Amino acid sequence: MGRRIYFFTRIGGKHRVAPRLVNAFPQEGFTTYVEPFAGSAQVFLYMASQPKQPRSSTKIVLNDLDRDIYDMWKDVTRISKEKMESMPWEGNRDFFYHLKENSSDEPHARLFRNLYLSYYSFSGDKSGGYATKPKTRGRNFLETLPLLQKALQKSVILNKDYREVMRKYDSSTTFFYLDPPYMGKEKLYEGNGVDPVELYEACCKLQGKFIMSYNRDDRVEELFGRKFFLFGLDVPYISTLSKAHVQELIITNYVPPTTVTPV
Repeated sequence: MGRRIYFFTRIGGKHRVAPRLVNAFPQEGFTTYVEPFAGSAQVFLYMASQPKQPRSSTKIVLNDLDRDIYDMWKDVTRISKEKMESMPWEGNRDFFYHLKENSSDEPHARLFRNLYLSYYSFSGDKSGGYATKPKTRGRNFLETLPLLQKALQKSVILNKDYREVMRKYDSSTTFFYLDPPYMGKEKLYEGNGVDPVELYEACCKLQGKFIMSYNRDDRVEELFGRKFFLFGLDVPYISTLSKAHVQELIITNYVPPTTVTPV
């Protein structure tokens, strides 16, 4: 395994389970990889750290409806490491709240602002308040920035409705990782919830393969269980405020090779 790539964290991110999810990818190759609900795209970042996956010819499509997240992925492809290293990464409460009140459209300044607010917030939720951290944040991001930019060389970064993205990039050689806002957790995504029926209908139309992470919910399991495979995946969640161990629902339209348990 290569060096793990770091960018930013987000509530509900898949950093801890990304290896098991990637191991459950189909064994057949794919020419296009799509995350319609990218967020911090921890699964993509883990996949990109693997020496044989994705192939250099694979097109990467990352989409998110949150404008700040879109800006972060777009900006990181066009900034210089040297300029980002010169930014004041040390944690400071007054500076944190100064950044919250002041924004910029310049890519380096905008990316630094978004990252700083994420790094020094509770659980990466930059809409909240300042969280004192034991050490300066940003070091791992700066060290692996060249790897991240290389992984994004053939990427498409979008800020569109997930259904439009799924329709446009679907093909028999496309693979989708779907991580929609969970049922009952819409407030964590600025109210941007997803209708599970609409998501189910979009999945039914796919030519390509997909794997989806969802929270355990009777309505979701009954709906997606009509046509797709359902599995359970034990997930440790650790935030600044609490620790929890839950089982998430994994939905696929193929039989995964490993790492998940049938529901």
